Amino acid sequence: MSKFSGKCDLYDSVVMIGGYDIKNIELFLCKGERSYPLKITEPRDLIPYYPYVPGMSTYSKETGYKAWISNNYVDVEERERLEFDLKELIREYKSAKRKHEPFEPKCSWYNQAIIDRVKEQGTKATIEGIHLPLLNYYRKTLAEEMEKNGYEDLDIIKWVYPDNWIKKLTTGWDWRTDEY
Repeated sequence: MSKFSGKCDLYDSVVMIGGYDIKNIELFLCKGERSYPLKITEPRDLIPYYPYVPGMSTYSKETGYKAWISNNYVDVEERERLEFDLKELIREYKSAKRKHEPFEPKCSWYNQAIIDRVKEQGTKATIEGIHLPLLNYYRKTLAEEMEKNGYEDLDIIKWVYPDNWIKKLTTGWDWRTDEY
C-alpha cells in the first residue's frame, strides 16, 4: 500500500514497473468520456499524481507503462465517507424531528463536525470544509514529497489543498503548521 493514499496507486505502479524511466510512462487524465494525455517531462512531474489510482493500466517492454487516471483517491475516499455520515445523520435527524425527540446520533463513529452541523443546520448541513485526520496524513505526506522535490508552496496547495489556495493568498495559510 502506498504512503500517499493507502491503496495501490500511481506511485506503487511506477515503482513496480522499475522506477522513474519517464520515457516509458504515458499518463492519461480521464474526464467524463474523454481522456487527455499528461505531459511528463521529468520524474518529479509524476508526484502530484501519486495518490491517483489508475482505472486502467497496461505495461509491456515494447510500449512501456500506460495508465488512465481520473481522481485523487484521497479526495474521493474522504468525500464518500463524509457524505455517508451526513446522509445517515440527516436520516436520524428527520426521524427525531418526526418523533418530537431531541437529535442525538445513535452511533459514536460519526464525524463530530458533521454532527454539530446537523444539530445547528438540520437538513441544510453540508460537508464542505470538513476533512478527516487520516486522509490529512496522506495529504501532508504528498505535500512533503512535493516540497522535497522543489515544488513551490502555491503549487503544493493547488495540488494537495485546493480549497485553501485563496486562504494562502489572503491570510498566509501554511500547510506545514495550520489546520486543514
